Amino acid sequence: MRLTLTTIFFVAFSFVFWGCGDDTTSSGTDTNTAADSGSSADVVAPDQTAVSGLACLPAGVTISGTETIVEDCSLDSSPVGKSYLVDSLLVTEPANDALLSQLNTLWASDIESGKLILIFHIVERDNDTGTSTILVGSGKMENDIYTWEGEPATVSLSVSQCNYETSEPANLTLAPASVNKPIVMTDVDVCGQFSADATRLPFSFLAGSIREADASGVEVSINPDAPDFTVDLAELLGSFVDLDTDTDGDGSADAWALKGTLTGQEITNFNAN
Repeated sequence: MRLTLTTIFFVAFSFVFWGCGDDTTSSGTDTNTAADSGSSADVVAPDQTAVSGLACLPAGVTISGTETIVEDCSLDSSPVGKSYLVDSLLVTEPANDALLSQLNTLWASDIESGKLILIFHIVERDNDTGTSTILVGSGKMENDIYTWEGEPATVSLSVSQCNYETSEPANLTLAPASVNKPIVMTDVDVCGQFSADATRLPFSFLAGSIREADASGVEVSINPDAPDFTVDLAELLGSFVDLDTDTDGDGSADAWALKGTLTGQEITNFNAN
């Protein structure tokens, strides 16, 4: 059953009340996810000029997870050939508390249950240019082996010691179990760090957008106890936040800004073929 626009607000705020309760922070942070990743929503982000190699971090704002950033970190082990499974994802924009409470709670549950599998695979590194080629995409597990679910995106990273950032924006997809088809994220910049031993992604910040045209037709099940009740993602986002990003340069906003953080851990049971 598809929810009409007039019931979105009722369902949304009802979901926030019973789904998040007192564990939901004012910024829409899922406290269980934050606790698992060792991050704190109250830590003030360092100025981007003070964090070499993490230029995509906006200066002067609070970003959960930045306390894990290690200055002058160096890699003791190469990440080439390694694969990382995203184990926490915290969306911070579109900036609406009720909306973020819904999405973060749903997707944290999907990650914990293995229904949202997002994988980073480091393919190769060009030592002359200091760039690495990685594949990013949704995955699945079969017979205790992770494989790609669909075609992953190829992304170029500029890597300096532990720090990395995208050489140019990329289009990525997200496929949680709560949607009927992947969510397309446009012009995404990512920056973050590898752990010194290259076994974890302790902090990554992403910034991009979700175009209204791509969100239209994506049906989101916003109540895990009633999966047949769905709402169109474009209608859901538009109910809480106005379009605020122009992706085609025509002077009119056609997308919602998307920002968030993620962490990941190395997995050895991944088949990239």
